Amino acid sequence: MKFLRDLKNDYYKSRFSLHEDFAEWFLKRKLGFWGKIAFAYFLWSIWLLLFTYPHYAVFFFYGVFIVSLVVIVLEWLNNRKQR
Repeated sequence: MKFLRDLKNDYYKSRFSLHEDFAEWFLKRKLGFWGKIAFAYFLWSIWLLLFTYPHYAVFFFYGVFIVSLVVIVLEWLNNRKQR
């Protein structure tokens, strides 16, 4: 856990702006060339697993649609509660 705590502290100290999230900071500043290549292959393999068969792609977009609806409803309820 010390490694994660040190990584978090390093992130807060060396990020460029408040709008730079952890993933962007990690990809730009912490991963070297081979780390970025490994990350790209990881994303590519996820893409291949999800979109090899058409029904996987349909279920993926169905899940994205459901999650989007949940987020919209939660945001709407939060805004309504604040008024």
